[in-house]
Order: sequence, then structure tokens, then C-alpha cells
Amino acid sequence: MSFIAYRSNLYEITDEDSNAYYLATSIKELNKIVKKEKIKNLIVINTPAEIGDDFLYGCNSLRTIEFSRPVRPVSSIGEYFMAQCKNLRRVYWDDLLVEVTFIPQGFLSSCERLQKIDLSPLENVECIDGEFLYSCKSLKSIDLEPLTNVTGIGGQFLHDCSGLEAVDLRPLSVKELGPFFLTNCVNIKTLDLTPLKNVSLSEEGLHSKNCSGIERVNSAGVSWYNNPNKTEQQSSYVKHCYENVVMKMMCEADCA
Repeated sequence: MSFIAYRSNLYEITDEDSNAYYLATSIKELNKIVKKEKIKNLIVINTPAEIGDDFLYGCNSLRTIEFSRPVRPVSSIGEYFMAQCKNLRRVYWDDLLVEVTFIPQGFLSSCERLQKIDLSPLENVECIDGEFLYSCKSLKSIDLEPLTNVTGIGGQFLHDCSGLEAVDLRPLSVKELGPFFLTNCVNIKTLDLTPLKNVSLSEEGLHSKNCSGIERVNSAGVSWYNNPNKTEQQSSYVKHCYENVVMKMMCEADCA
């Protein structure tokens, strides 16, 4: 087990397994030490009030990260926060993110073995930038209930989360949504898009390519089935939405 504490503008890293002690003056140096020492399990007990870009970026040896008391809430985090940690399984937040209102680009993106994520500390977040949980292929489910205050979501939200089997969008009340939403989520069977009926899309529209497992889509009270026994118009609608490059979803029911 290893510990990180931020004191007097320095990151102090203590590795109990090897009885080693390190100092880092920047996030870049911190990441270099974690990679070189191949630290697997990390407990963070103190951080700066504002965490900069690339915190623990690309630290592939990490399996678990725990933000533990006396860690205090931060006011902001930078881009690619703990991204590219390809062997990371679990994150334990405590109160670290409860005061954060904006999630920058690349939050936990490409953490391919992340099996579960607790979003409850994000209850005060109002805007999420692109690549949120991008390519977290081992996630099977996700609870979006804490994101009820989010009004804007950037591109590639849950993009390439191929392990997801279900996503309940009902907690969302977003007004703006970027492209490549749920792209390559090949194991989702049923999707209710009605919470997005008032959303303002980017110029590219809402891309949802390669959602090949979709069997049922509910849009603005109209259910569409990817079933050859249904009408040709319904079948072509679903094909357009989930197999074509661009799905321009305005949640209109005029295909009935």
C-alpha cells in the first residue's frame, strides 16, 4: 500500500511495501514516480485545493485508488483526471468531489478495467465536458441519478463503453448534448431516449454508431423495435439511428 499527501507545494509519496519515500514537485513528477515504482494500491490523504491536469494520468500499474480522510473537498479538477489508468478497477472518493461543479475533458477516460464507479460525489456538477468515462469497457452498469443538476454534456459521453448492458437516462435533464453519445455501446438492449426530448444538439447531431445490440428504443412516447416483423418504416428508423454514422435525434414522433 502506498500513500500520497500534499504538503507545502510538494507531493509526498510513501510506499509501505518497500519502505520508500519520495517527493514530487508537480503532477508530472508524481505520475513518473507512480509509474516507475509500479504502485498498485494508492491512498490519497491530502491534495491541493485545485487539482491540475493529468492527475495520475497513464498510471497503468494502479488497481485501486482511495481518497481517504483527512482528504478535503477540492474546488476543481483538471483535464484527463486519472485517465488512461488501464488496470484501475475501483475508485473510492469520500468527499473529494462534492464541491466540484464542472467536470473537464477526459474524466477517467480509457480506464478499460474499471468495473464500478460511484458518481454520488458529483451531485453538484452542472456541466460535463467531453470524453466522460470514455472507453471504460468493463463497466456493466452505471447510476446517473447523482447527475440531476447537469444541464450540459460534451461529446463522447460513455463512448465505447462496450460492457454496458443498460443505461437509465431518466435522471438527466440536460439541455445541451454533444455528439458520439453512447457510441459503440454494443451490449445495450433497451434505451429510453425520452429524457433527451428537450435537448439542444451540436451541429453534428447525436451520433450513436454501432449500438448493434439495441432491440428497443423509446423516443418521445413512441417505441421502435429493431425487428423485421415490424413495419419497414420503423425498422429503417432504428437502422438509421443505430447503424448509420449520424443519428440526428430531435425526439420527434413523426415517423409513426
